[in-house]
Amino acid sequence: MRIAIIGAGNVATVLARSFTLSGQIITSVSASTISSAKALAVETGSTAVEINNIPVSDLIFIAVNDDAIEGVVNEISSSTSALVVHVAGSKPLQILQKFKRAGVFYPLVSLTGKMIAFPAGAPVLVEARSGDDAETLTHLAQTIGALAERATSEDRFVLHLSAVFANNFSNYLLHCAYDLLEKHNLNFSLLLPLIKQTFEKISATDPIEHQTGPAARNDLKLMKKHLEYLKNDNSKERIYNSISEEIIKLKHEQK
Repeated sequence: MRIAIIGAGNVATVLARSFTLSGQIITSVSASTISSAKALAVETGSTAVEINNIPVSDLIFIAVNDDAIEGVVNEISSSTSALVVHVAGSKPLQILQKFKRAGVFYPLVSLTGKMIAFPAGAPVLVEARSGDDAETLTHLAQTIGALAERATSEDRFVLHLSAVFANNFSNYLLHCAYDLLEKHNLNFSLLLPLIKQTFEKISATDPIEHQTGPAARNDLKLMKKHLEYLKNDNSKERIYNSISEEIIKLKHEQK
């Protein structure tokens, strides 16, 4: 298939590389800065063009920041015969309503520009206005080694929100742990076996089943000591208190 890429950030870069490796043809790359577009175009053997000058393509992938999608949509002619696709988890299919053919191709995985290709087996959530276009996107996802799953806009939004808790928030909590250790010249690597063990325990069951720690045991004496230690760090004190209260409450409800 002939694919035009709009965007040159992490997601656009990994998808463009992956499509190229799978035998698809990248017809063009467009981006807010021509230098970024040219770099990705050279890598994929295509051409850097303005959005209003995209060559004939089977698919047009809008892989830009969520807030920039609607602006890009306005620049693409509504008469295009291409399947126009965005890659955002939080945006509905409806924002592409001006096009005859529209779809969503949302990678439910964190992508960085350092990746050579799409992580094998990682999910891509697919949605399209027509069944044929949904099948096209499903097949495209499979060609890059992704696990293709159909999902409505509402399903995708909930999954995106869940990913914020599972990935973004957990990463911030790991930063809090790193910061505590750094301030006391302790090596964060000492926690890595525990962190690995924690995530290896997770399966299809509710992770709360594996919850440990003072809040899970309702060890108020130890929690008080922890909070006393954090009294000069309002942010960590607030987070510790809030999450501990929720764990205690949930554990109590399970009894």
